[in-house]
Amino acid sequence: MKVSSIWQMSLLMACVLTGGVHAQAYCALRDPVRVLYDSYPEADAYRSIIRTVGVADRDAIAKQLPFTILYDELGRHTLYIALRDGRPLGLFHVRSERSRYGLTEIAWSLDLEGRITGGSFQRCRDQKLRDAFDSDLQDQIIGADIPTILTLLQKEGMTPEQFVLLSSAAKTAAVTLIVWNDDLLPMRAAIRSNAIWPESEVILRSESIAPSAFSADSGIEPSTVRAWSARGGDGQYLGQLVRSWIRFDNHRIELWWQIDLNGRIVAVSGVGVLPSGIQTAFAEVVGKSEATISGCSTAAGVVAGELLQAIDQSAAGEKGQ
Repeated sequence: MKVSSIWQMSLLMACVLTGGVHAQAYCALRDPVRVLYDSYPEADAYRSIIRTVGVADRDAIAKQLPFTILYDELGRHTLYIALRDGRPLGLFHVRSERSRYGLTEIAWSLDLEGRITGGSFQRCRDQKLRDAFDSDLQDQIIGADIPTILTLLQKEGMTPEQFVLLSSAAKTAAVTLIVWNDDLLPMRAAIRSNAIWPESEVILRSESIAPSAFSADSGIEPSTVRAWSARGGDGQYLGQLVRSWIRFDNHRIELWWQIDLNGRIVAVSGVGVLPSGIQTAFAEVVGKSEATISGCSTAAGVVAGELLQAIDQSAAGEKGQ
């Protein structure tokens, strides 16, 4: 089944605007093609997107990570996207880390949600560093997201070499998700739409939601809200997919919302493992619409109410087209 969405066009434009397909990076791998295909043997193509880490990116990365990143560690970088039949399989990003015998290049693979799926040395003269990346540490890193990696960094008895590897994985995930956020979001939305509407050839269309639609005390971070309307291949309106970051119960979490064609919440899912209390809280808003959410006075109900109100107007305009 083919999924049509705006992500393919945005990916192509990103490659064109940032230097073209297969362009070399600031911290380029000596042989990116070979290493990428070693990490993704099922891939039949790849694309690269070059971005320069800006001031706002640096501030956001600093807030994510509890350790200092030197200024010259962040500059102009390339993210590689492994493809099969034109669809993204995963991400590939290299970090250059200082070690005792010069720079070490570590090639990390990630899924589109920023979880580490693999790692290997491209260049490393430090045998102790190589030895530290043993099967036990790899088992802990593979599948880990940023919070999980940061928890691992707090363990007692960690060697300097283990710290380098874990901090490199955390930096890679944070930089990837922050710097390439706008590039990755359409791809992530397309993958989710494929799972939500498996019988339809989904066409996603980005919608504009004004940040001013959200109150300051709702917990929703207005600048992070993205919405897409979904139509089937026959043009039938299917509903909406919405992504938002919120601050809830002393946690900052990313939520994806599925809204049906009648404006009701069908599902709310988080990225990563959510605390059970938060899962329970948002399970209670499933089935609610803007008309019925007022009866839900919980904190999750307030978040859902503001979100539904903000997207209602755009949904009405889309269905009428």
